[in-house]
Amino acid sequence: MNELFVLEYLRKRFQDPSQTIEALFHLNEKWKIEMNGIEAVAFQKWMFPLLNRAMRERGKFLMISELKADRDKTRRISSLQPYFRSGAVFMR
Repeated sequence: MNELFVLEYLRKRFQDPSQTIEALFHLNEKWKIEMNGIEAVAFQKWMFPLLNRAMRERGKFLMISELKADRDKTRRISSLQPYFRSGAVFMR
């Protein structure tokens, strides 16, 4: 089984989309992230044009993958249980 390393996570609700985009750029700079996944639900869909504009303005282009939620959140979280149970998830 593969190991999962959670280097950093944010537990907050941003009031402004620009805060979300700023956090995304910060984490990419800090951790040299190769690919970002953004859930493609109604709320996040409008963020893509804002993010594209921010990338052009900054001259920094991030690899973005649109994640399609095929199951509800409870089922997705349940799929991680074997990793946690076997001690294969490492969090800071």
